[in-house]
Amino acid sequence: MIGITGVGKSTIGRILAEQLKLQFFDLDKQIEESCNLSVQSIFETEGESKFRERESIELQKICFNNDNNIVVSVGGGCILDSENRKLISNHIAVQLTANVEVLCVRVSNLPNKRPLLNNTDVKTKLIELQSIRNHLYDEISNYKVDTSNLTKKQVINRIMKFLRKINYLDK
Repeated sequence: MIGITGVGKSTIGRILAEQLKLQFFDLDKQIEESCNLSVQSIFETEGESKFRERESIELQKICFNNDNNIVVSVGGGCILDSENRKLISNHIAVQLTANVEVLCVRVSNLPNKRPLLNNTDVKTKLIELQSIRNHLYDEISNYKVDTSNLTKKQVINRIMKFLRKINYLDK
């Protein structure tokens, strides 16, 4: 599951994994567990570059220590690293999107704001992040779903339809 913050990667990824009876990994949670710090704390104490290093290490661990039958939700910036993009593109990458107005509402309702959205105009920052990242998401995604006006069930149904179309569910 790839996409910018607030599109629903963790929520949809968890539901999809349940439906497919696969193990689910939330990359941010894996990072927090491995270093016993919150994402926010890592950004504050070590900076974004150190967080990105940790992110790459954890992504590699997840992908190489598990079979291909897993669902992984990666952080929005994970795709900034070319090696991460290569690794992700070796798997089925579902990109979730949403319009910026919907994203603003969703991220404002999160209990913990994303580090890159702290102390800034959220809408402006989301637009900036989209302009930097969207082409990278597009480059590696196999399927794209706009979650702006869909229920979780509708998003899952579209992903399942895609997985049937590529015969993934027959394996």
